[in-house]
Amino acid sequence: MNGMSRSGGGTDALLPLQADPVGAGCRRCFHRLRAPVEPSRHARIDPAATLYQGAAGRAYHEGKRELRAAAEPWVFALRAEKFACWVRAGDTVFELGVGSGWNLAHLRCARRIGADAATFLADRVRALGIEFVAGTHEVPDASVEVAICHHTLEHLLDPPAALNELARVLRPGGRLVLHVPWEVERRYARFDPAEPNHHLYHWNAQNLGRLVTTLGWQVRECRARRYGYDRFAANLAARARLGERGFRAVRAALVALRPCREIELVAERVA
Repeated sequence: MNGMSRSGGGTDALLPLQADPVGAGCRRCFHRLRAPVEPSRHARIDPAATLYQGAAGRAYHEGKRELRAAAEPWVFALRAEKFACWVRAGDTVFELGVGSGWNLAHLRCARRIGADAATFLADRVRALGIEFVAGTHEVPDASVEVAICHHTLEHLLDPPAALNELARVLRPGGRLVLHVPWEVERRYARFDPAEPNHHLYHWNAQNLGRLVTTLGWQVRECRARRYGYDRFAANLAARARLGERGFRAVRAALVALRPCREIELVAERVA
């Protein structure tokens, strides 16, 4: 994922999450993680989280992920379409790694909550009518119907702990909608310490589905799909005054010519 070729999740940010002290790989962890707890000292100094906080975080969100104001409604609408089939009007939706709120901004549901380590984004997110929290520890047990994790899991130091926290906040039968990049590009065959995306893990449909299943979820769908260029196409269309139709046409052409790929997984929380 680079500044031109990847759409970027509204969620590309890390959250301080509490690791399961007994072991994340069993169904019983759903019952051990019952009550919200304050983040531990270890979580507050998470070295991965610091990439999205302070000056580094502002450079990431306001530089690499900059979106022109005129283009915001176009991207908001496109992202709402991406998640609409999994969300009902009466649902409470929680997003882990809400970023600037792109995924939730136009989503039609009863209540929208977003968490992000980049707390300087709080005012921007709240201005969109989204409740902002600093971490999952602020979300009560079994309080949401849909949990979104969009291009965030690959940034987290402890993905199983994150998935267990999402299981905790979901009601029984609640839905997890998870997207991660499927990075098959040649540049990932070598290590580049200056690479700007800060990804810690690489996923494909098989190992992501296996991880989620091992943690006790019921996987409903898991597939590779084309995506990309949301931000790049939106900024280009805004500069050229092409409007929303022009944005969608430019994006569709780029995805057809040089598609990025992601894994989309939908799972249900087992009671």
